[in-house]
Amino acid sequence: DDPDPLARYGALTDGSNLMEATGNNMQQAITQWVKAESTSGDLLLYIVDHGSIDEFQISGGADGEIVTAAEIDLWLDELQTDLPGKVIVVYDACKAGSFIETLSPPQDSVRIVMTGSKASEVAYFLDPKHSFSYHFWSTISGRSGDTASLSEAFNRAKETMAPYQTAQLDANGNGLPNETEDFSILESMEANIYTLRRRFSNTEYDKPVISNVSDEQHLWGEFSVLLSASGIYDLDGDAINRVWAEIIRPDYNPYIYDLTVTDMPTVELVGPDQNGNYSGTYAEADVSGPYIVTYYAQDENGIFSLPKYSVFSQDAPLPDAYEPSDGYEDALQITPDPETVLHLTFHIPGDEDWFSFSGKEGFAYTFSATGLQEECDMVIEIYAADGTTLLASGNQTGGGEQEQFSWNCPTEGSYFVRLRNDLSDYCSYDFSHYGSSGFCWPIFLPAIQSGNSR
Repeated sequence: DDPDPLARYGALTDGSNLMEATGNNMQQAITQWVKAESTSGDLLLYIVDHGSIDEFQISGGADGEIVTAAEIDLWLDELQTDLPGKVIVVYDACKAGSFIETLSPPQDSVRIVMTGSKASEVAYFLDPKHSFSYHFWSTISGRSGDTASLSEAFNRAKETMAPYQTAQLDANGNGLPNETEDFSILESMEANIYTLRRRFSNTEYDKPVISNVSDEQHLWGEFSVLLSASGIYDLDGDAINRVWAEIIRPDYNPYIYDLTVTDMPTVELVGPDQNGNYSGTYAEADVSGPYIVTYYAQDENGIFSLPKYSVFSQDAPLPDAYEPSDGYEDALQITPDPETVLHLTFHIPGDEDWFSFSGKEGFAYTFSATGLQEECDMVIEIYAADGTTLLASGNQTGGGEQEQFSWNCPTEGSYFVRLRNDLSDYCSYDFSHYGSSGFCWPIFLPAIQSGNSR
């Protein structure tokens, strides 16, 4: 909706300077155009699109062009042999934090790198006004005068998106993000950042404040829960336009498809009532375990509050999403992946969970059950393709303690993993497994005590 985004956000103020998003054009813009345009100033490079470890997808769909962190670092190094000022890189994409170490500056050069997420995280763009990028730039736009507070913008975006991703900052150039020195260096530099040629009004907006949210709640079989927020106000006296809650479910795993997240379960909170309360109902608490609730308010200027949190839990042992899985005949095929976590339950006495996987000869497979309650003494068993021949078993810890062991695959083929509770009680847990080439000895982790679910 911005009629002139280049003039508002970047150093490109003439629309004729727009170029197609390609690696060659990006290289030319950094190594040639910036040199010609600026002999004494700073450069702010803003990058946003799809990303993966050490890679940025600059254009196209699944088969689009890729620019690597090493290439961008090489172009910036070339630029900074002549540019005396600072280079500030703001990068928002999945796995963005993987660029930080690679983008460390040459000796005697200053380069600040900000990313919206860690190297292991996906990026969230939940609507056009709810992302690290939006909160960063909207904070910049709300400042008065001709300079911009980069540290305030980074911290605001970092805090607002904290429920989902962890923003990273490297300002001292050592490739290690979010050190105390990084924040102090950024604050000392921010008074005179020339690259933001903004045409904003001189109005500085305050954010809304949420004073109270729902207390912790426990459900036992019912699927609906009332969520509320109160004591909501704006320091400028601006009207509150929207209050809502976003839900992180126990079975939520953003890494299954490793894509940018654009939607989360959301409850609109209606109000205020005569007591100043905003409330709404979430009616899909159909999985056992804790639900993390993040509350936001937005005023008439589009300014977000900082998030406020609460939790409710479904304590009843409901069947998980993978039932029926009580024998090898019902086993669901799964692929070894350390980032794929299955949220499971033993919902009746004697319940078992079976899964199948393809094993490769010479690979060591690690199986892990975590988040166990005291009522669960996990047993993990590996069976041959017939579903009856037991090959290996792990049960080295007691009730409520994490269970993990590694198994060396003797030959390529299909196998089954059986998970059962040696205490025959209700409980929920998280299961993951992954493989790596080369045999290894079984690994047993130290016992980790977990809380009681009831």
